[in-house]
Amino acid sequence: MAKTIPDTAEAPPSLAVSAGGYELGYLMLLAGRAVQSAVDEAAAEGGLPAVDLIALYALRVHDGLTAGMVARLLHLQQSSITALADRLERSGLITRERDREDRRRVWLRLTDEGHDLLDRCGTRIRLTVRDRFASLTPDRAAAMAGLLSSVVEPWLTDIVAGARR
Repeated sequence: MAKTIPDTAEAPPSLAVSAGGYELGYLMLLAGRAVQSAVDEAAAEGGLPAVDLIALYALRVHDGLTAGMVARLLHLQQSSITALADRLERSGLITRERDREDRRRVWLRLTDEGHDLLDRCGTRIRLTVRDRFASLTPDRAAAMAGLLSSVVEPWLTDIVAGARR
């Protein structure tokens, strides 16, 4: 049985195929779903939707973001970020702060309570991810992180650094 999508004019050749015959995209999808499953479980334990937990994590990593940045990072419509930010603000997990130089821009930032919740949920996620990726040696995990960063970090720079200018 074929493990890849056949090459056609509509479907260009796969970027890469593993030794086991699986396409890179499929392997990335399954790895991402394993991480998403850990996030889903931690979010449920924390009493919030998974997308809210991911938004909190992005706010921590980037030390605050605008709603537009969050929308782009999470691949969501900006209109859905307003409801997400409202929920998080009502729960005391974030604050909204007007930009000092451009009053139209509003920054979303974690509160101490948001940091605490993220610490609790993050511990659960890290333990689950470590378990699911236990077959990786530290060197291979670092290599994987390096490869992913070469793809993802330019996106982050485009979304985050470009909007901070």
